[in-house]
Formats: sequence, structure tokens, C-alpha cells
Amino acid sequence: MWPSFSVRSAYLALHIGSHPIPGCVRVWEVWAPLRIKLFLWLTLRRRHWTADRRHRHGLEAHDACFLCNQQAETIDHIIVQCPFARQLWVEAAAALGGQVQQQPDGTMVEWWGTWRVLWPTAYAKGADTMFALIAWELWKERNARCFRGATTQLDALKALIKHQAEL
Repeated sequence: MWPSFSVRSAYLALHIGSHPIPGCVRVWEVWAPLRIKLFLWLTLRRRHWTADRRHRHGLEAHDACFLCNQQAETIDHIIVQCPFARQLWVEAAAALGGQVQQQPDGTMVEWWGTWRVLWPTAYAKGADTMFALIAWELWKERNARCFRGATTQLDALKALIKHQAEL
């Protein structure tokens, strides 16, 4: 006897052999505009045009990070590993009443998991939203430095994030 067909069975058959990207489900649950959700989704899939991706495609690229000008630019470096980003994460956690036990390091997915642990379970969705906002503002700051030569000091960026969070 053949199994019965359903839309659900067809959908599941499409995904046989695929592997989910860690953190992708969390992206769509964040309280944020669609453009920020798409940014996070592209970040998890490593689809932003950072120096490492341009090199992989044989394109000329400025190697150093535009935020710190010290290390090679990757999406994980911009969002998590850059000294500029690290300081912002630590100070944002302190402003929200959390305490970062270790310096942000590793990939964005790993740091997102560490960030979530800082807050009680009842605040998980809010913590995810703050994570998305901070990551988005870091990306915008990188782009401002890359394309416009504009530089925002850390205190001004923190004030901007605070203002956006209050909205």
C-alpha cells in the first residue's frame, strides 16, 4: 500500500538530505523589521560581501576590517570578534543589567547563544531583538566607514542603539 500524499509530505520530501543552518529559526522570531531579519539570515548564511567573500570570488578587496583596521574582515569578525564590536557588546550588556563573563568570540551563532544565556527565559525574545539591533547597527557602521568614509564614535553608536531600542 502506498503512503497517502499530502502537502506536508511533499514539503518534507523536498528537504530530505538538507541540513538546517543553526540559528535560522530564531531569526524569524525576532521583533524587528523585515530588512533586519533578512540581514541576520544572510549573515548566518555568510552571504554578505565582506573581504573574505570578495576574495573567494576573485574580486579585489580591502582586507582589513573597517571598524578596527587590524584584522581580516569577515562577517563574524565585524559582528563579534572586532575590538570595536566587543566593547559595544560588553557595554550594551552592562547597560541592560547583564554581565558578560567572557569576551565575545567565535561565530555569530555562538555569541548569539551566549548572549541569550545572559537573560532570564522570559526575556529571550527581547534579548534576541537587542542582539539583532546591535548586529544591524554594527553592520551599518561598517558600511558607513566603507562607502562614505564616515566614522561614528562608540558613545554616539551606543546612544543611537539606545534610541532605536526605546522606539
